[in-house]
Order: sequence, then structure tokens, then C-alpha cells
Amino acid sequence: MKAKHCTFRNATVHVDGHRYHGCRFEQCRLVYSGGDLPSLIDCEFDRCRWTLNGAAERTLRLMKAMVERGGAMRGLVERSLGLASAPAIPEPAAPVRAPAKTRPDKNLH
Repeated sequence: MKAKHCTFRNATVHVDGHRYHGCRFEQCRLVYSGGDLPSLIDCEFDRCRWTLNGAAERTLRLMKAMVERGGAMRGLVERSLGLASAPAIPEPAAPVRAPAKTRPDKNLH
């Protein structure tokens, strides 16, 4: 479905694979079930709520469990969502050199 400059009020809108351009959603329930991503360009949302069903809901549950487990699993989710940058690879430490021994100059007295 393609919708352009439409207004949706008090509706349940299943968005999988649909394209919306310049639309307004007022007090709508927007449902995504894990199918093709919707296209929402220049749209406005007023008091709407999102619902995830099916594959989308299961994916969200998996990601939540990964975050709760912590450690590398949490980092994977955060990086996947762009919430955290990948850990920086530490620069090798510069070698520490002992100061050169100085010998007294025999010509200076």
C-alpha cells in the first residue's frame, strides 16, 4: 500500500511493507509484525503507540534477554542498535627507555 498526504485517526494501522509519505497519524496503534520494513517519510505522529507482533515481538524479546544477560551480549545489542560505539582497540604503550648514562667530559675541569 502507498499512502500520500493521508490522515489516519483512531485506527489500527499494520505498517509492514507499506509506504507512507507526508501522512499524519493521530491516536493510532501502529503494528509492525517483522515483515518488510515500512517507509515513513515526512510523517507526523500524535499520541500514537507502536505494537510489535510475530517475528518483531520475538526479536525484541531476544534482544531484551541479551541486554539483561549483560557482558558481550549486551554490547552486541547496543552496537547493533547504534547505542554504543565498538570498543576501541587500545594503542600499544610506547616503550619506556631508561635515560642514557652520561659520562663526565674529561676535557672540562
